[in-house]
Amino acid sequence: MYVLPHAPPPQPVQPAGDRFVESAVNNTLPALEPWPGLHRFRVSVRTPPPVQHGRQPPYVFDRETNKLYVDMIIAVTFAFRVAEGTDTTRLRVSALPVYPDMHHVNTPVRRCPTHRLPELECNNGAGSFIDHVIRAEHDDAVYQEGGTTKERRSVVVPYERPPPGTLDYLVSYRFCCMNTCVGGINRRRLMVLFTLEDSSTGEALGRQSVEVKVCKCPHRDARTDRSRALPKQRRPASSPDPQEPPSRRPCPAGRLVVEVDDMIEYDHLKAVLASFRAARRGLLRARSTSDSATPALPASVSSDTTSSERDSPAERRTLFKTEAP
Repeated sequence: MYVLPHAPPPQPVQPAGDRFVESAVNNTLPALEPWPGLHRFRVSVRTPPPVQHGRQPPYVFDRETNKLYVDMIIAVTFAFRVAEGTDTTRLRVSALPVYPDMHHVNTPVRRCPTHRLPELECNNGAGSFIDHVIRAEHDDAVYQEGGTTKERRSVVVPYERPPPGTLDYLVSYRFCCMNTCVGGINRRRLMVLFTLEDSSTGEALGRQSVEVKVCKCPHRDARTDRSRALPKQRRPASSPDPQEPPSRRPCPAGRLVVEVDDMIEYDHLKAVLASFRAARRGLLRARSTSDSATPALPASVSSDTTSSERDSPAERRTLFKTEAP
């Protein structure tokens, strides 16, 4: 490399040592595609702990859609895993909330003004990270604010060696704002971007994501989303309608025949027919009785109402008197 005479010679880059290097994820537009990387980085959600009889687990994780349903401030245990034999002393995990939809991915995830109030119980001991949507239950957690506006807020924890007998490194996270909060997430889809990084350089070594819905009724919302995702069953246009009424065909004698499928339908229709015939006989009997009780009018009067209406009352009386039996 050519060095100008008036320029100072380049200084060698000193190793980071114990100083903290800011995550590169906070400074750029985050990538959302899963990437296990060289260390085969994986993330999963642990099953909720058992609860008392009659109570539901505190959160729901749908493995098919990779979506977590959880209430606010509920601790959710995430399991991180890398390839066996990986040196984890210089690794760390960054958790960054993002909006996965492309028309919102540029917008930083902010906490709503209501849940940022210091007097709230959920903010006791929050201190400088009161504006963060995600909190980590770890003593060495570091809260970062990156990006051009310093609103890309993430939490970073060191990747510690898993205990003997297990391959997963467990960390609990809490979500401090609802998906429906106005002035915050505001009903947008929320995703947590977990990035495996080199703690010395901040270089990304792996990436995974989990979609999260922070809501009051996790089980209800999970059932609703599953029902909406089910494909609608559509019958072919040529298939007969199962609700089509029974077919009828005329017989040579003039009768109508109703085809039924079993004896239950036959007995039911037989009872309906018997009831209908009894009601019709009663109606005809009542009509015949009322007709016999009403006196018959003369043919001349009944056939020409217009002329009878023109007759005077005296003429009508005479007419009835002369023709009366």
